[in-house]
Amino acid sequence: MKLMNYDLKKHVYFISYSKIPSNIAAAVYEGYVGLGFIVNHQTGVIEDISCTLLTKVARNFLRSIIVGYNIDENDVGPLIERIQLLFHGHSQKAICVIIRDNYNKYNEWKQVGKKKLLDLVLEPCYNGVEKGEFDIEGMKIYSEKSVYIISYARIPHNISLAFYEGHTGIGFVIDYITDEIIDCCFTFITKEAKAFGKMLLIGCKLDNKNNLDELLNRVDTLFNGPSKKALCIILKANFYKYQEWKKENKSNTALLNN
Repeated sequence: MKLMNYDLKKHVYFISYSKIPSNIAAAVYEGYVGLGFIVNHQTGVIEDISCTLLTKVARNFLRSIIVGYNIDENDVGPLIERIQLLFHGHSQKAICVIIRDNYNKYNEWKQVGKKKLLDLVLEPCYNGVEKGEFDIEGMKIYSEKSVYIISYARIPHNISLAFYEGHTGIGFVIDYITDEIIDCCFTFITKEAKAFGKMLLIGCKLDNKNNLDELLNRVDTLFNGPSKKALCIILKANFYKYQEWKKENKSNTALLNN
């Protein structure tokens, strides 16, 4: 299934997790399952989901029930009833709990986070040609004038989000001539979360602290989940690693460019 193109000007991401009793096969780590909503905050419609259930059929079946539901105009009670009627298995109760959690998070965000949008630069850093880079499956050939930097941080109270003891990682491929992030990678479980992260970061410049602050505000406002704090820590770490690398390797990169 092809990933949809997320739009910086209208999409916001929420994800919650819940434990599935007596069943550790349904989720990636210790019985937790995660379900994320990509919501169009202009309309309140859930336009995509991310889900850590292992099978594509289960994920797509949930998508068919949830996508298109308007959480601005409706409480999620009818949506939960539909899940209870049509989606049967050990994870049903956890999915219903998560749907309510995401709904509550969205309503809290409308009171605080939506106001922050006024202060954000919501023009995408990328151009139309680069949108293809959100395809996380394809192999990309990187320029010789690029460098790879990655950092990790622990996600408190939730070990289901990452592959190793609650740590998550983000890597940047940076064009060291323009200081732009030309690609990035995440240790997130779902393709949708990875693609949403690419939409937030690709094309942004790491040449000064003001650009870093703008990037942090963007992530803080539009990416809502247990990993948000870890993401901001990692962005700062990558920024300072890159600045240090440039300082230490200025003469070496000049030789490479000749």
